[in-house]
Amino acid sequence: MAISKILPLQDTLKEAWNKTFGAKASIWAAIGITIVIVAILHALKIFPLIGILFVILGKIAGQLLRAGIVFIGILRARSAPITYKKMFRTIELYLALKIIGLFILEFFIFLPLAIIIAAFNIIPALNGFIGLVVSILCFIAIVVLTIRLSMATGLVVDKQSNPLEAIKQSFIATRNHFWELLGIYVVFGIIFLLSIIPIGIGLIWTIPMSFVLYGTVYKKLVGG
Repeated sequence: MAISKILPLQDTLKEAWNKTFGAKASIWAAIGITIVIVAILHALKIFPLIGILFVILGKIAGQLLRAGIVFIGILRARSAPITYKKMFRTIELYLALKIIGLFILEFFIFLPLAIIIAAFNIIPALNGFIGLVVSILCFIAIVVLTIRLSMATGLVVDKQSNPLEAIKQSFIATRNHFWELLGIYVVFGIIFLLSIIPIGIGLIWTIPMSFVLYGTVYKKLVGG
């Protein structure tokens, strides 16, 4: 089967790198706001009885605001105007419910694999060679599913797709592009790790680039 080179590794990373310039301030502002909001909500867990409510709200806020930063990355990849304020698109009720719904669906998709891995590593009777093989196969399945589901968040925040449709369209968009995507994510992962070495200074560029790279991949696979 011929594989379409929609995502040439070098060109995709280069495009994302170039578009990171001029986007760092907006993305870092959005990240900073997310950290502050989530930290405040988690700090409120000290209150008795309602503390657990603030923990849940903190997790929900983190998911919604992170999805908002993903949206900023998509806009930047399209060379559209961006500002940190774009992140708040995802707290609008109709869109927030879709993002939460997607998160819940993805949780249940990965849950069986996580349970199997845990069982084969915790239960003594299941340890050994077979347990190792099963754990490796489950890990491979998690990697494959992560890549095949990777466009779902973008489809929800950008096209306002419902969670099930976003998952379906993500599988369609990533079909025949698994190895290209894996190569891009592995190489960027190496770049990201290297950026940590000089006391983390490189993260000033690579963290914003991770969102712009997502937007670049999304633009190439899904379109505008």
